[in-house]
Order: sequence, then structure tokens, then C-alpha cells
Amino acid sequence: MTVRQVQMNNDTLNNNPHVSRADLSALHQDLFQWAYSLAGTHAEDVLQHTYVLILEGKARYDRQSTLKTWTFGVVRNVSRDLARRAERQRVGVAQLAVLDGQAVTDDLSLSGADADRRVQMIDAAMAALSAQQREVLQLHTYREFSLSECADIMNLSLGTVRTHYHRAKAVLKQQLEDIHAEAER
Repeated sequence: MTVRQVQMNNDTLNNNPHVSRADLSALHQDLFQWAYSLAGTHAEDVLQHTYVLILEGKARYDRQSTLKTWTFGVVRNVSRDLARRAERQRVGVAQLAVLDGQAVTDDLSLSGADADRRVQMIDAAMAALSAQQREVLQLHTYREFSLSECADIMNLSLGTVRTHYHRAKAVLKQQLEDIHAEAER
């Protein structure tokens, strides 16, 4: 039996020997939800790029953390890279539009429904957080990672992650209190 046949039988990836297709498949739903929390409707693109990097071995798992925290970190990095590219493209298009004399506007019409308004208020409160504060909250609160695992995923020290987490909670609490007080007026 050749090395390649052994790898195929073990379901491991040729370019990432410590990762199996079964492991990635088991993590897929969690990875998609994480990608969606980072990139919204572009989650599928983020996940596709992530899988390509892993399959090609450009993102290599070295077992210094759990496979789950490592893959969440890869998704995070891919999401940021794609967001940077999209922003560069958006800025380029906006500059072209200004040069052509066109107005560049966003249609931000608000719904009158209370439920939609509450979601918008929470989104606005979350938007007041820094990107790292938002990520720590999402990973710790919604994905149930420990702060130590969050540090691994975000490639930050545990102390820095704790600081982001506590500041995020304080800012979010204040934002929601302000929004609630404004809504009562």
C-alpha cells in the first residue's frame, strides 16, 4: 500500500495530514455560523476560501491548539482578508463614481415594526464595539469558546482577550441602556 492510499484510507488531507475530511465535515455547521456572524451573506465565500486554503495546505494545522479553534481562526483570517479586498473595491468604485459626478449613497430605510427596530438597536449597539470586542463576544457567548480558546482563535494573548471581553460587555451594556432610555422618551 502506498503512502497516498494510506492517507486516502485514513480520510486525511494530502496537504494537511492532521486534518481529515470527517473532522471538517463535523465542524462545518459551526464554521458556517461563525463565518455568517463575521461576513453575513458572504459566509459561503468565506467558508469556500477557508476550505481551499486547508485543502491546498496553505493553512496548515500543526496541533498547537484544537482543530476547532484552529479552523475558527482560519475562518476569521479569511473573513478579514475578504472584507479588506471588498473595501478596497468599494472605495475604488466610490472614487470612480465621484469622478463621474454620480452621488454615492446608501439606502438605509428603517422598518416601522417593533421587532425590526429592536434588532436594529441591538445591531447599532454591537456596531459601537471594536471588531475584536465583537469577535470575543460572539465566540465566547454564542459559540461557547472559553476565553483561552478565543485567544487562540484570535491570535492574541489571554490578557488582551479578557480586556476586550470585559470592555465589550461594559460598552454593550451602556449602549443598550442609552438606546432603551431614548426609546422611552
